[in-house]
Amino acid sequence: MSLLHGRNNYKEIGDDKQMVQARVRAHKLPAFLELAKYIAGYCPQNDTSHGILDIGCGDGFFLDHVTRGATNPCHGVGVDISKVALAKAARSYPRLFFVRTDASHGRLPFEDSSFGLVLSVFAPRPINEIRRVLRADGSWLIVTATQDHLKEIREFLPIAAVGTGKLDGPTSRSYSIRKSATFNFESQVAHDDLVSIIEMSPSIYRLRREFGDKWNERVPQELGITFSFSVTLLGRETP
Repeated sequence: MSLLHGRNNYKEIGDDKQMVQARVRAHKLPAFLELAKYIAGYCPQNDTSHGILDIGCGDGFFLDHVTRGATNPCHGVGVDISKVALAKAARSYPRLFFVRTDASHGRLPFEDSSFGLVLSVFAPRPINEIRRVLRADGSWLIVTATQDHLKEIREFLPIAAVGTGKLDGPTSRSYSIRKSATFNFESQVAHDDLVSIIEMSPSIYRLRREFGDKWNERVPQELGITFSFSVTLLGRETP
């Protein structure tokens, strides 16, 4: 389902086909499978029973794990701006519901206090809209990369650090931290999987510009990689 319309050209916005395919391949790696299990276990069960909204859900991988990890049956809704990602998500997880919308710049298509849990996994964090659609007793789970994430790759390729592991000021002032932890995972990663990890990142656009289609020739046949993520559970402050 798409709610994008008007004069803006949304056709090519969001992750493209290559990026989505790379993300699907990368999500099969132990690091991301373990992260998904960790996230599912980090979410309060009383919140999941009131419905889950995943903002910037991509291919639906993390939303699927959280909904399947819930003790009681719950409904999961994912929103994203990428048409390609949502098409893949809908095919992969038909029991979930996906909506194409611009969560960063528009009103979310849900009523006030619609969800008990909101997920932002490497994704936009529209504070005001999350406050509106999240129940007063609900939780907001944010997952970001730390500065150590993929540090070994950044030694030989100009990929951007995708996070600091810290919350921005507006989020910290608007929500209280219920608990926070760092999830680290280290493993040897083969060439093709390294290519997938890099290709699912926005840095791929720079690599294509600088090195063309042969950028992946700069990737070693195997490399020890650090995967590092900050996982924070927030609650709404009383106005």
